[in-house]
Amino acid sequence: MRSRNRHIRSRSDGLGKKRLMIPLPGPIWQLALMAAHPFLPGVTRVMGQRTTADLVFDTSEAERDFGWKARRFAPRFHFD
Repeated sequence: MRSRNRHIRSRSDGLGKKRLMIPLPGPIWQLALMAAHPFLPGVTRVMGQRTTADLVFDTSEAERDFGWKARRFAPRFHFD
């Protein structure tokens, strides 16, 4: 949950938008996304499923094998 909240904050900050986080159980969140689909065609129920998935993983093998270092998630969006 904390990682999802950080992700939402980072994305909102990258867009320069205010964030509104409303905690909802997963099934209600997915229903809300399905209801939004006619108004926002790019929004799908699968997006709701992804937000409830734990996307944290162990990077130690990539660090050891490739010298890779994780960086802070800080997206920058450019709209021309």
